[in-house]
Amino acid sequence: MVNPITIYKYRDFEQAYSWDILLKREIYFSKISQLNDPFDSRVTFNFNDLSQVELEFYINKLSQKFTVNNSASTIQTFASFMHSKNKNYFELINQAELEIAEKMLGVFSASLKWNNILMWSHYSNNHTGFVVGFNEEVLRNSKGIHFGGRVGYPTNRRFPRLNPLEDDGISFFKRFFIKSKDWNYESEFRLINQFLDVNAKRTFVYPKNAIKEVILGMEISEINQAKILDFCKSQRIPVFKAHRKPFEFNLYRREVV
Repeated sequence: MVNPITIYKYRDFEQAYSWDILLKREIYFSKISQLNDPFDSRVTFNFNDLSQVELEFYINKLSQKFTVNNSASTIQTFASFMHSKNKNYFELINQAELEIAEKMLGVFSASLKWNNILMWSHYSNNHTGFVVGFNEEVLRNSKGIHFGGRVGYPTNRRFPRLNPLEDDGISFFKRFFIKSKDWNYESEFRLINQFLDVNAKRTFVYPKNAIKEVILGMEISEINQAKILDFCKSQRIPVFKAHRKPFEFNLYRREVV
């Protein structure tokens, strides 16, 4: 039996709603436009790279979606534009798909590592914050979360090729779980939620048994450390503190009793 992995969310006390991840058991699913990587989740079709068979399949697939709410003439016009391989029209199609993803999808980013020095610096205010460790399986299988997985980091800088003939799940992974190799230090594991109501609240209350541990930054203030210890003690959540590892550019942790 494979042990469930732990995924870690780095938090900064100076950020708004930082405490909500503990006090309210809330995690937030960001819009694509809120992600700090301007290329994240923006993989699109390179229509000029598609074979005629692939393009025809894509046109038929979208035409079937349009059939419900559109007339035959509208569908025919769409097909004609696609067949013309007009660059501007292709850009409009890709932009429309990105806008749908912006409205309907939310991303919760975590890491597979608790001891990443850069992550502590970038996302936990220079090691003064804290990290929450979640049972990935419990969190991913919670009602309301739709997709989860490790992020891939290809060695080249080209977008992964989207193929209309491939399984939708593969295309979804390429769109939302592939990032530039520059980000591979994050060892990201992400969850993606779908919001059918564009005005829906983007927070999710995770089950109590999803949280496994809390790790304090090595530079955390005494006041903030005391706050977390008091809360976690009341909830019977194990707490650790990060420390510099002697003679190494590394961290180790020790349980705080």
